[in-house]
Amino acid sequence: MDAKDKEIRIAEVKRAAADHALARDPQTRRSATISTLRALWELAAVSGAPVEGLSVVNKLIQDLEELNRGTVPALFEVDKESAAEKKSSGASADLALAAALVDALNQYEKMPIQEAIDYVAAKRGISANNLKNARQRLRSKTIKDAGQPHYQAALSTIAAQPDPARAIRVQLMK
Repeated sequence: MDAKDKEIRIAEVKRAAADHALARDPQTRRSATISTLRALWELAAVSGAPVEGLSVVNKLIQDLEELNRGTVPALFEVDKESAAEKKSSGASADLALAAALVDALNQYEKMPIQEAIDYVAAKRGISANNLKNARQRLRSKTIKDAGQPHYQAALSTIAAQPDPARAIRVQLMK
């Protein structure tokens, strides 16, 4: 690319950026963004940018144009269920196991819940308050927590052992 061509491309990018800065409504702002992306795409293409990267930018431009036409492209769709799951991902497998150990200690060793929480938290090196809160979420029938399958599996595994108390002690030694 020669110097004159490069200057022209840079001027197009600056002009599109100025249009974006002056835009007041969302559609005009999106149009200015599209113009800026196109100008950057052309500058990058002439400069020898890889096709793979350029195709991603091109797809973004197409999706923004589609949004401007009033349709919602896949890129801008919000999956409400996935967003809710990501927002509160829940307890980790380790925290779920610790909560299951608390319940198992209560059931098989007749240890009071708060004492079991403190004991497991100390053995596992986690906060007793975090463990208490995680246990409440994992036991809830209304709250969805990503750790619930781990919690249930741990409880089932302990209950299926010939000596559940021994299984608990083995887990607490890890």
